[in-house]
Amino acid sequence: MDEDCTKKKKKNELQAAGWEVIYCSLALILVAFFAMLVSYSKVEGNQMINFLRGFGGASETGRTSSVSQSSPVLNAYDSGVRGSGKPDSMAQRDISDPADDAAMPGADEVKNIAAATTGGKHAIEDERILRALESLYGVNEKKIALSMDYLAAYFERMGLRDEVDITKTRDGFKATITSGILFPSGSATISEKVHQSLDKIITLVNAVPYMVRIEGHTDNVPIHTETYPSNWELSTARAVNVLRYFLDKGGVSPARIAAVGFGEYHPIAANATPEERKKNRRVDFYFEFVDTTESLSQRGMN
Repeated sequence: MDEDCTKKKKKNELQAAGWEVIYCSLALILVAFFAMLVSYSKVEGNQMINFLRGFGGASETGRTSSVSQSSPVLNAYDSGVRGSGKPDSMAQRDISDPADDAAMPGADEVKNIAAATTGGKHAIEDERILRALESLYGVNEKKIALSMDYLAAYFERMGLRDEVDITKTRDGFKATITSGILFPSGSATISEKVHQSLDKIITLVNAVPYMVRIEGHTDNVPIHTETYPSNWELSTARAVNVLRYFLDKGGVSPARIAAVGFGEYHPIAANATPEERKKNRRVDFYFEFVDTTESLSQRGMN
């Protein structure tokens, strides 16, 4: 009798222990699951960069893809410095903007645009970056970093590295292109050879809801022609013609784009040598996430 009671008692204890093990295991799984959700709820900039590098892999020559370790923009972003040589205090901030909810092109549309403007393996690499940009809702700083690298990688492989400068700004970034590759001397007619580069910029603008401001600048050499009585008219005409290209060729919304000419009055060099004058003959493209209540013209005067 005692032996039977002992066996029943042991059996009940085993059953109770089995239930506790199952319950504890389930609780641990749930804890691990929610810990994983929390860890993935915020993607740090360096994690996204490494993720995209892994996307590209290695090319046939052993070099990485356009999102690579050798990219100056990525290296600057990794170190908290974005092109200007100064620490970027906003590098680790996530800024939410209503413009992030704007409609983006679908994957097929992005693929077609990328293939049309680059071709080959670079089209695939660019498409990967564009898809990553589309997925980054409410994280403007990461969009800006990837956008900068997207354009920097393109201009580098096109052999235009010395003609283009890409730097971080307060609300986005700026791409400065020398006028020599955009226009013939003394003219505001866009050179056909640069259409592909402008198409690449349009691809980015159609993928990310930037507000775009185009600024025309000249050197201090006077111009007196029937079409352009001064550098004011020349710089303004150049900026407006680029804007027109964006509207007519790229279908960019007129509400998101503006053009302004500054003539010779906003130099970035001294105008004392041919090299300095070449730097001043430029078109600046500003890509910014701007409060829609503040006009682009107001922002341009700041």
